[in-house]
Amino acid sequence: MPEDCCPNCEALLHGPYCSDCGQRRPLPDDYSTLDFLIDSATEIFSVDGKTLRTARQLFAHPGRLTLDHYQGRRAQYLKPIQLFLIVNVLFFLVAVGGGILDFTLGEYLEIGPPSTKLVQKLVQQKIAQAGITLEEYASEFNRKEEILRKGLIFSLVPLLAVVLWVLSYRQRRYFAQHLVFSIHFFSFFWLFGTATFFPLAVLAALTGTRPDDLLVPFYELTALIYIYLMLRTVYAQGRVITILKAAICTAAVSQLIVGYRMLLFFGTYLIT
Repeated sequence: MPEDCCPNCEALLHGPYCSDCGQRRPLPDDYSTLDFLIDSATEIFSVDGKTLRTARQLFAHPGRLTLDHYQGRRAQYLKPIQLFLIVNVLFFLVAVGGGILDFTLGEYLEIGPPSTKLVQKLVQQKIAQAGITLEEYASEFNRKEEILRKGLIFSLVPLLAVVLWVLSYRQRRYFAQHLVFSIHFFSFFWLFGTATFFPLAVLAALTGTRPDDLLVPFYELTALIYIYLMLRTVYAQGRVITILKAAICTAAVSQLIVGYRMLLFFGTYLIT
């Protein structure tokens, strides 16, 4: 193929970008490690019209992003998987979700789950076997817990999609549609958690409230309202049935987070 032709569509190139398909003219150093990483980061995090429109719909119009995806209006927004990857890269960097998803050994010992007696018994066995102090074990536990939680958090998305699929079984929707709904919900939930966790933690400290006593009800109420608005927009059912489904989904999210915390504890315990 001539060098002045686009390798993607074979149209003649008259500048740095193809006038037919828009692909950039290949450069000799395209696959140097630095250029590859820069190009990948630019592709993911570029703040263009799609990114801003997606964020605006996600926060200002719950469910609209999901409905537009169902109805084929997709080109103007980030794809669900692309949004999911961006949010989870942010999760890796700044711990999206804060205290409701990030537990230390001290919190497991104090409030669980699982039961505090079981946690204390297991931790005492580990300390005795390793011949170390509680502080040394806690430091290693928390380090490995932070690594593990960033992988386990992904499991919440398909599990909520299963709940949505069961609730909407008679509507005969594809599972992938519920997966898109779940991706959009958790993308909002994790970003919202990041933005509000620290102010709420400060408020809890100032009022002498245990953080979970403030965080859990607040985030459960947020999830209930947001899921209700999403369901009304996406599935367009009556208010009563939508409230019931939103309550079930919120309870499911709450229990999934409890299960996630337990799985995170036992997983970290086994590798520490």
